[in-house]
Amino acid sequence: MSIMFKDPIKYKKIVEEFEKQEENLLKNTLTSIRNMDDNSLGEFLDHLGKFLHHIRRNNQMSLRAFCKKYNLKTSVVAEVERGLRLPDLEIMDIYLRDGIKEK
Repeated sequence: MSIMFKDPIKYKKIVEEFEKQEENLLKNTLTSIRNMDDNSLGEFLDHLGKFLHHIRRNNQMSLRAFCKKYNLKTSVVAEVERGLRLPDLEIMDIYLRDGIKEK
């Protein structure tokens, strides 16, 4: 069921507010992650990397194709997926917005 908005300006404001809240939540989450102790952070990064790897592979994209499509450095994305590096907001946004697609 789709929702029809008669006022496109109101719709645009609703979407902008949602995106702002989503961005703030992601920033706050990453800040919390950066404040974790070493053991917790290592475990979290390992699980996150596996999850992001699964998203990409579920969409049948090689690492090289994924990086080329989104203009990312292969070495950075590989480190993120192996749990060796905390992804920045841009990378998380790509995985979560564009990477998860219904088949």
